[in-house]
Amino acid sequence: MPPVAVAPVYLSCTIEKVNGPLPVQVTVDEANQEVTMDIPASQYSPAAQAFRAPATFSAKSVTFGRELYGNKTVYTISRVHLSLTEQMPLGVVNQGKCTIEKVEHSAF
Repeated sequence: MPPVAVAPVYLSCTIEKVNGPLPVQVTVDEANQEVTMDIPASQYSPAAQAFRAPATFSAKSVTFGRELYGNKTVYTISRVHLSLTEQMPLGVVNQGKCTIEKVEHSAF
């Protein structure tokens, strides 16, 4: 029996950082084993950023990472509680929370 196709899940998340919250949009694509994160311009970065990364899916979490300038940040999203953990270099850990976005019908 072939695997069932799973539609991407769209999350709206807020990561609580030292200088204030950072809203991000996350697309979780289990069928393709990847995640896309959109980060708006903010006090943390003057320009909006987006990246796509391979992800590891388990029954309880989705884990993915991003390497920037030789430093890797690892993100884990709980599939149970919709919490988000951002593990940055030098042991910095930020927590966040996500909500599932309702997908409107697309015209194309």
